[in-house]
Amino acid sequence: MSESSIEVDEETIKDFLGELTDAYDNMSDALVRIDDAPDDRSAIDELFRVVHSIKSNLRMVGLEQLSEIIHMLEDILDAIRHGHLHHVAGFNDLLLLVVAQIRELSAQQLSSPGESAESGQLHTLIHTLTDTDPAHLQQRVIETLQQIDPNGDYEVAESPQPTRSDSTAQSADIAFFFELSQQIESVTPFWPGRSTRLLDLCLSMNEAADNPVDEVQLTAAVYLYDIGMSFLPIEIATKGEPLSDEESAQLKGHSRIGYEWMRRMSGWESAAEMIHHHHERLDGSGYPQQLNGEQICEGAKIIAIADTFVAMISNRCYREHKRPIMRAVLEINSHIGSQFDKQWVAHFNQVVKAKIT
Repeated sequence: MSESSIEVDEETIKDFLGELTDAYDNMSDALVRIDDAPDDRSAIDELFRVVHSIKSNLRMVGLEQLSEIIHMLEDILDAIRHGHLHHVAGFNDLLLLVVAQIRELSAQQLSSPGESAESGQLHTLIHTLTDTDPAHLQQRVIETLQQIDPNGDYEVAESPQPTRSDSTAQSADIAFFFELSQQIESVTPFWPGRSTRLLDLCLSMNEAADNPVDEVQLTAAVYLYDIGMSFLPIEIATKGEPLSDEESAQLKGHSRIGYEWMRRMSGWESAAEMIHHHHERLDGSGYPQQLNGEQICEGAKIIAIADTFVAMISNRCYREHKRPIMRAVLEINSHIGSQFDKQWVAHFNQVVKAKIT
């Protein structure tokens, strides 16, 4: 695979390589923090931002294959960041080693464009890593390190005895919650893919506000905020005409049912509260407790906006057409102060603008 024919002048190459060196140093700093505290969310977020910027910079100078390598590592890091994978020994070393090699390969390919056997081999190794079953990821990481750097001191770890640390337990629970969300979505043809879209929007809004809400708890709440719907008659979820008073009362009970289910899961109290509050409104007209303003938890305020927006721009059994994105954005903004929090709507606007421009 040959790299792009984009012409890059010497000054741009110099700046690019300098930024790559700075990114390597920033990665090292973040990884030191993660080594000291594996659950340090700010360090993990910083590491993700640095890796993402490296990928973008590689694309800007036309090094697509090298960018793809970083993109694959970014996907693994994102899965760790969102609790779908737990951090494995050797992954930090692998990140640093790959970025160091990419800096050398970038300098070579920018000075002499064309085929690169080394980048092709590296691409194949990392691609194999992304296809590895999570249970064998650590073993594969060590083997990949040995192949990239045969002279390095990397030992193949023996299979550890099963343990259940807090972070591992959270990862297992998140995977379980995701599977449940897929079952919930299968109830109606209008729901598949909803939780993925909703999670992306919620996490982006939270990140725009510097992550005041715990990401893992928010992820759990997004996956299961409608789990209470699975305890209701299927006719209510799929009915294409107005609900009766009795049906409406049953429907409004789903957030309480979801809360009662989730609060029995040890360690997920914050997620349970988000599920309980996600239909509350700032003016007190929501349900089930008619909470208002500061009584509503921040995670629920995020979910309320994102859920309404995703519903507006998606097909539904009770309406023929989905709304255009900008009309949906305007409707969200028209309910500031009554239904939605002003600050969170501002972050919502920022995120949607970035995604459509």
